[in-house]
Amino acid sequence: MKLPGTYYACSAGMTAFGQTGAGLHLTLLAVNGLTILFVFFLGRRLFGKLAGLVSAASYGIMSVSPVVLGMAIHANHFVVLFAVPATLLLWQGQKNNRLHFMFFSGLLFGLAFLMKQQGLVFGAFGEI
Repeated sequence: MKLPGTYYACSAGMTAFGQTGAGLHLTLLAVNGLTILFVFFLGRRLFGKLAGLVSAASYGIMSVSPVVLGMAIHANHFVVLFAVPATLLLWQGQKNNRLHFMFFSGLLFGLAFLMKQQGLVFGAFGEI
């Protein structure tokens, strides 16, 4: 049984960029670009600007690798899109003791789970 998140995400991308193969590739480009940006923000918050740049560049290169089907839109791209900012919000919420950051972190972890069942592992990470 597959969860519906990836279908809805691809549908939203096709609505925004067109119902063609090029539209799906533009969706992948947007999702990957946002994830790279979030990886940069997380790396910068945790370890500084240089670490943020290196981690974002590393993710960008590895995410388009043929080994991980990087040029094909896949549920894993959407899981990471929601899990990385959820982790950033969780860290920020615990650091500043802000409940609304933790609420939105949980919401994003839940969306990561809706994209693919393995996204539940990220939610368990947030529980710890």
